[in-house]
Amino acid sequence: HHQGLYYGFTRCTWDGGKCNTWYCHEGEHELHKQVDEQVAGPVLARHRVKIDWNDTEGKPFCVEDRELAVFATPGGTLVEWSSSLRSVRGVVTLDGDPQHAGFQFRADNEVAAKRSKETVYLRPDGRDKPGVTRNWPADKTMTQLPWNTMSFMLGEQRYTAAYVDSPRNPKPSFYSERSYGRFGSWFGKQTLREDGPPVRITYRIWLQRGEMTGEQAVALSHDFATPPSVTVAVKK
Repeated sequence: HHQGLYYGFTRCTWDGGKCNTWYCHEGEHELHKQVDEQVAGPVLARHRVKIDWNDTEGKPFCVEDRELAVFATPGGTLVEWSSSLRSVRGVVTLDGDPQHAGFQFRADNEVAAKRSKETVYLRPDGRDKPGVTRNWPADKTMTQLPWNTMSFMLGEQRYTAAYVDSPRNPKPSFYSERSYGRFGSWFGKQTLREDGPPVRITYRIWLQRGEMTGEQAVALSHDFATPPSVTVAVKK
């Protein structure tokens, strides 16, 4: 379960109701409603969609605007994922834990079924041994990471996924890892009100063949955290 990129919370509650958009065991689900925009080209593919977060009776308690953009770049593929989530059911609380909430990446199931001992994490403080994971709260260093990378095997090819956080996301952030190919972060309990601001998040995932270096990950993080600024001068 939970392959690819996903976003949810184990504890979604509101006055008189609750559900779990992480496991969706009782019929709750995130339902695509419409495509707002779609673009495709040789360098960029992007879509913007509306998604209903539905309870066990199929009625929305939150509505999400989600954008997914994919860039074909030299050396790998860059994915930019962003979301704006708002309540349509009064006061809604979204909660969970680093293993079962937030925005996460999971590799193909071959990693879990056959290759978990070959998974290698590279973090800001260095490369770890194959199969070794670190998790908050047992490891207090696994918070506020600007980036994390997971290298894994599919067939005879090694790949790396870099998970890049943004300083503009809700904080603090708490990170989790699994050797079976899943990692990501959760940014603590969030409370939404119909008349209040949405929860806005944005992340980047970089995918490439082979392992990457810490210097490459730092560069990705820097580009995301401090994008180039442009000044336009208008002549009168």
